[in-house]
Amino acid sequence: MSVVGIDIGTSACCIAALKSGAVHIVRNEISERLTPSVVGYTDQERLVGDVAVAQIKSNFKNTCRNIKLVLGRCNDDPDIAREKQFELAEIVPTDDGLVGFKVNYKGEERVFTASRVLAALLNRLREIAERDAGTAVRDVVIGIPGWYTDMQRRAVMDAAEIAGLHVLRVFNEHTATALDYGIYRSNTFSESEPSNVAFVCMGHGITYVTVAEYVKGQVKILSEASDRQLGGRDLDHIIVEHFAAEFKKKTGMDIMGSKKARLKMEDAATKTKKILSANQEAPFNVECVMEEEDIHGLLKRGDLEKLCEPLIPRLQQVMERALAASNLSLSQIAYVEIAGGGTRVPWVQECIKRFFQKEELSKTLNADETVARGCALMGAMISPAYKVRPFSVHDVTFHPISIRWQQSGKETEAPMDDEAAGQQTQQQNGVTGTGTKSSELFPCKSTMGSTKSLTFMRSSPFEIEVFYSEEKSLPPGVPVDLGKYHIKLPESGGEKQKVKIRAKLDNDGIFTVESAQQYVEEEYEETVKQKKPQPTPPPPPQEVPRQAAEGGDGATATSTTHEAMKDADTGDAAMKQDGDVPNGTAAQGSSEGGPAAMDTEDSKKEPAEEWVEVKQKKKRTRRTDLQVITADRKGIVPARKVKDYHEEELNMRNDDRIVAETREKMNELESYVYRMREKITDSLKEFVEPAKAASLQEYLTKTEDWLYDNWDAAKSVIVGKLDEMTGLFSPIEKRFEEHSGRTEQVQICYANLQDFRTAAMSPDDRYAHIDPAKKQSIVNECDAIEKWLNDMLAKQEACPLFQEPLLKVADITAKQQALNEMATKILSEPKPAPPPPPKPDNPENDAEMGGTGEGAADDSAATGEAAAPAQDNDANMEGGGAQA
Repeated sequence: MSVVGIDIGTSACCIAALKSGAVHIVRNEISERLTPSVVGYTDQERLVGDVAVAQIKSNFKNTCRNIKLVLGRCNDDPDIAREKQFELAEIVPTDDGLVGFKVNYKGEERVFTASRVLAALLNRLREIAERDAGTAVRDVVIGIPGWYTDMQRRAVMDAAEIAGLHVLRVFNEHTATALDYGIYRSNTFSESEPSNVAFVCMGHGITYVTVAEYVKGQVKILSEASDRQLGGRDLDHIIVEHFAAEFKKKTGMDIMGSKKARLKMEDAATKTKKILSANQEAPFNVECVMEEEDIHGLLKRGDLEKLCEPLIPRLQQVMERALAASNLSLSQIAYVEIAGGGTRVPWVQECIKRFFQKEELSKTLNADETVARGCALMGAMISPAYKVRPFSVHDVTFHPISIRWQQSGKETEAPMDDEAAGQQTQQQNGVTGTGTKSSELFPCKSTMGSTKSLTFMRSSPFEIEVFYSEEKSLPPGVPVDLGKYHIKLPESGGEKQKVKIRAKLDNDGIFTVESAQQYVEEEYEETVKQKKPQPTPPPPPQEVPRQAAEGGDGATATSTTHEAMKDADTGDAAMKQDGDVPNGTAAQGSSEGGPAAMDTEDSKKEPAEEWVEVKQKKKRTRRTDLQVITADRKGIVPARKVKDYHEEELNMRNDDRIVAETREKMNELESYVYRMREKITDSLKEFVEPAKAASLQEYLTKTEDWLYDNWDAAKSVIVGKLDEMTGLFSPIEKRFEEHSGRTEQVQICYANLQDFRTAAMSPDDRYAHIDPAKKQSIVNECDAIEKWLNDMLAKQEACPLFQEPLLKVADITAKQQALNEMATKILSEPKPAPPPPPKPDNPENDAEMGGTGEGAADDSAATGEAAAPAQDNDANMEGGGAQA
């Protein structure tokens, strides 16, 4: 699986992925690094990206753009009223409480929410990423504006779910830019002295300023401020209005009232703005802008700066807000980094320099791709499939969140945080109504991913309301309410129980109530085992005088002692346990004066103990999960409805795929018609039967007319037409191919025949051992094939080219292959092994050779017999041969 980062820009999207340990930008099918954020709807399909832009002028009423500025907004938002002047398709309210686009799709008027339009765009971006990666792409990190509220962030998540994508995180654009800037400079930052960097980004529709604090291996966002009415399109709009006013003076026609004319003007304004970024003047030309009238003009850089003077205070204000929120001074800003296409305009850079009092601005980031790169890096940090250098990102929210609850009685109560050990950690904001209190839960600049545990004392079900506590920090028209959460609590007969609610501001900046639990303290009995001490034994008896023990009264003394020991059953048990001494032994010892000594020893031992079961009363806390019902969440699409949208998106994707395949087959059929029409009058002319040439031309003309009359035909019909044409013209093309390949194959065959014939008749020593009859068979086979080939060539020469060929390339190849196998087998026979050397005829030589002593040693070693030791030198010399 591959993880990608996606920057959904106002005008264009950018995709970044990790490959070979580095971040690279994914190119689309036309090798562009940016894909337009445009979705169009037609009677057959949806158009996304560059294909939508290609048809935007003819299909502008059904084209959706500026999707990120419409996403998750209500119809009564002031920003939506402004967006309607930039949008092409009509913006209307939807059943979900948010705005959407009204278009004509497949001959039917439809209203699609902005989330569904964004889902179509995300699916297109995924296809581009999968083509580049060569594998499936499901995990994504999506860049969003930092001012997005809870509603808009959820709309992005809904769009991804409709598209079938798994969002690892929705990542603030300013934080992605800060990550892309800092992760490669981590080792240059100090561990103790922070470095503060300001980022100024002017995109097509939004301008934001961010201040970030860097230390080694860490970045912390200090502040962020944005302006949704300041961007590149606003500069374009100023240029369009300028020339539209001149055109109206000249012709009396209002270009601003025609969306089609405005589209032409916008394209020309964008080109003029780019030229003025590097030159002092630029032309402005639009052909047939309205009623066959043209516009020709010239714009100078100084004139453009005068036109843009109303935008300068807006840019200064957004920088002031960001600096003030960071609690830093200008001298504490080390660097100012610019990004976004709008910052290429000279007057914008000059304004930034003056405010931050910098001679030069830092331009180390790619202005158009930095957000996508930062998102890809965050995806790699989250995914276990990648290993990234340690770098911590502290992202915060700038929209404080509070809760409101109804008091349960006259006593004062407030939610408490477990981390404070039961002490109240939130500041009470005050009473908002009779018996109603509120408290700030997540203040401004709270770290995303924070969790709070809230404790209430309740005896019946209750509700908590969540809302944004600072309305001024929100975009105009955004509702402050985040919804109500109803806690289902079983009735407890008026007795209050502790209820603990776990609330979270997750890493996506979305507020959720994760869980609610009831804590009930109850008493219960538990049986435990304890040691129980035995009663203390009585004091030992007095010692009997020796004379009494030795006299006639000795039996009485012994009896008395025995009774004392019998009464002291504890001591007797102790003796049995410790010494395992029977009673008889004790009695026997008493007659010898032993009992007195034994009793004295037992009296010194600890009292014996035993384990007994005891019932004790204890307290425990029983936790019960409570049901949390979310209510009054305006603009939140239910999960069931999102699932239905996903199913419909799959169907529309399948329809788009079928339309694309049908168009591909249509183009293939059209190309085949044009190709055959040219060939049958040129290269295939001699291979077409003269009587059928005219009918084939007529057939091609009819097929071409059919294409123009049935451009919306089904794929199966077009495939049938293509198969019909292929069956008609394929035999002609095959005859041409046979004729073209036959000459070459005949020459190859003649060369092989000559090679094998020469080898078989060669006197070379390599073939001298082969049977002459076998070599002659090779020569005979070569002669037979040559005769067959000559005969077939003569017959083929007499056969017209438009008829089925008598001699085919496949027949020549088969003959040649059979000869090759036969000749190779014969000519590769190995030479026979040489005969063994003859044995010597002189027996004396044999005896001498065997009597050297060395040979005898070798023979004995080979047979495993030990040679007898020599008695003396003479015997060894005389009998060496005999012994051997």
